[in-house]
Amino acid sequence: MRPGEVVVVESVGDCDILIRRFRRVDDPLRFLIGKEPYPRHIPVEELEEKAEERRCLPQLYELDQVDVMEAIKISEEFDISPHDAVHVATMRKAGTTPILSADMGFDEVDGIKHRP
Repeated sequence: MRPGEVVVVESVGDCDILIRRFRRVDDPLRFLIGKEPYPRHIPVEELEEKAEERRCLPQLYELDQVDVMEAIKISEEFDISPHDAVHVATMRKAGTTPILSADMGFDEVDGIKHRP
């Protein structure tokens, strides 16, 4: 993972869920409305309708050097993979604690509410 990549956190009901993938978002509008082609100028009403269809917009958190250093500390402290540690660092940045994951390593991390 490189600085500039993002982690996507989506709200589902009352629970924030950390999506286990990284995306580079060069065009947030295209990300919002999906992969379908779109006209250069979109009426605000149409954009609002697309956002409403998705129920909520995901929050994007850029992965920077500070996050990478924090992830290294987390990985060493809790003996989890660097990949998982990046998720934990991003969750802390986002101020969220619950995570849905099949990875049981999250059970060992203080302040994280792991839901398999």
